[in-house]
Amino acid sequence: MSEQVFPTRLAGALRWLSIGGTLLMVLVIAIAAQHVTGPWWFRSLVLGGPSVVLLVCVLGWPRGYVLSRDGLHVQRLFGRTRIAQRIDSAAADDDAFKGAWRVFANGGVFGCVGWFRSRRLGPFRAWVTDLSALVVVRHAAGCAVISPLDRAAFLAAVSGHNR
Repeated sequence: MSEQVFPTRLAGALRWLSIGGTLLMVLVIAIAAQHVTGPWWFRSLVLGGPSVVLLVCVLGWPRGYVLSRDGLHVQRLFGRTRIAQRIDSAAADDDAFKGAWRVFANGGVFGCVGWFRSRRLGPFRAWVTDLSALVVVRHAAGCAVISPLDRAAFLAAVSGHNR
């Protein structure tokens, strides 16, 4: 089986959170650069903190999902992270985030990425860029939520992949 790539898009509220979050961090950095005084380590912390947060968000941004014989991976700006070696099931579920809370995650700047928990799904990992196109992927290690641009094509590919 060759690799199948399923792109994502930054859509809806996550797009606006990303734009707003980026502008806010750039504004904080610009103001801090002009007005923060004190020892060098304090200035470095005030200027470096927002810069590091923004960089981590950009580097963690899901750019697509790759289905191959190695399993399902999330494609990021640099490299891939394996989501599951083998997929037990996948289903469209627009309510996957309903009632979910962040355990350790980015909740909106360049996507919802990290560890979450909900009563319905239990603990799960998420690599989501569009809250209106969610897919719940169940695998041996647990559950993941993703948002491929073409949900139907992704679900058809998973169905064919598991045969």
